Amino acid sequence: MLGALCVSILKHAPKCGRRIRTSLIPDNLVKLGNMSYPAEHHGEFTYIAFPDKPTYLSKLNLNCTRPDDCATGLSDASDIISGDCGYNTILVIHPQVSDEDRLMKYIKTGIISQRVIRDLPDFPGGCSLCYTSRSEDVERGLCVYFREEGDDILSKIKRVLKEHKISNYFRFINNRKGQLKRTEHDVSNEDIVDESEYGVLESQKQSAFFSVPEFTPVFHNYARTRFILQQTDDVPEVAELLAIADRLVPQDLNVQQLQDNMKHPFIVVEGMDATGKTTLTKILGDRLSAVRLYTPPPPIEELRKVFDRLPELVRRAYYSIGNYIVAMEISKECKEHAVIMDRYWHSTAAYGIANESSTGDQPERGHPVYQWPTDLLKPTAGLFLTVGEEIRKQRLQGRGIEKTFEEQSLDKDQLFRQRLCDSYRRMENPSLIEVDASGTVEDVVKSAIEKLTNCGIHIPSNNTE
Repeated sequence: MLGALCVSILKHAPKCGRRIRTSLIPDNLVKLGNMSYPAEHHGEFTYIAFPDKPTYLSKLNLNCTRPDDCATGLSDASDIISGDCGYNTILVIHPQVSDEDRLMKYIKTGIISQRVIRDLPDFPGGCSLCYTSRSEDVERGLCVYFREEGDDILSKIKRVLKEHKISNYFRFINNRKGQLKRTEHDVSNEDIVDESEYGVLESQKQSAFFSVPEFTPVFHNYARTRFILQQTDDVPEVAELLAIADRLVPQDLNVQQLQDNMKHPFIVVEGMDATGKTTLTKILGDRLSAVRLYTPPPPIEELRKVFDRLPELVRRAYYSIGNYIVAMEISKECKEHAVIMDRYWHSTAAYGIANESSTGDQPERGHPVYQWPTDLLKPTAGLFLTVGEEIRKQRLQGRGIEKTFEEQSLDKDQLFRQRLCDSYRRMENPSLIEVDASGTVEDVVKSAIEKLTNCGIHIPSNNTE
């Protein structure tokens, strides 16, 4: 319910406060090929992730602090501000790190924020990452939403923050008068100091992560992938990952040569969890006598749990470097055999985009973020499997295995699923061919074969049929 209400507010709320536009032009430490991103970004704001719908809280002109000022005639606005539809308090926490360059600030504040989330007590409500932007910095933080009733939740949270030496945090409290009031807190001092009143604003057109290439969790060349990983020098597994990559990916990477070496088809099967990717890749692989590969590849697969706990930018760099490692194997195998892959770059990019955007600020179709990397081996064809949500959930239940973080996100967040599907559908050069995978296995295989045939890939018939 909260998600739907937030969507309604964001859709109707005008831009109430004065917005300051500043330019965020990165130092171009890594050349991004022919990719160019819009270098404009709004001034100070905090990106708050509600349970199922991220939105923005930004400092308002005092003439626009009541919900009926921001969304005339919209009853849901007053429900959100009053807390009747969900949580009474939003606690926003900003870790502080030493004065370093802005990229390192982003990475380090992200690492601290995710550690805090793991240490927070299990209580009704929830918590998620957020970010704050001031001038030319983008830093990670986290927000916690809860009702201050019964158990002393705030004291428990403060104890965790004290353990992590975090004193920079504030909360938004609804005052039952149609206002969210921001109040500052000091861990050593329980006094609350009224600072300013905040309200829910319409989201900006594009998330900060996709306005500035420096913070974008989508990688369009190998050099930037390595560069981002090299910034995370306090994680021992990073050195191991880079050493493996240096052994398997040549320094003079020549993607055209790799592409020319391919004498047989290279097919990628993409889609959300439990859409039938594994089943289809096995059947097509058998028909083609193909080599079946997947990502992250075996040489770095055991590092996955470590990188899945790191900020999205570093996490996606791990999956990106896996794509380059497996590309070497693909090019070699395609000299003698067809290759079929369970996920590749499209998934790496789609999850990065869906995780770091909201419905209102996801990059539009045609944005450079959806373009294929300049130096990564391209597939001959890519399929995108889709199923209805009820069918997908039934298949997940039938697995009987522990769900990944992303599977849990897909389960509880309809808007995340929509952003993910939109990202897959907006990919270009090459784009994906959509296949309805909700039918029987035979129907899905028949549809996939028809679409691959249209791409010039001949699939031998099953001799047992």
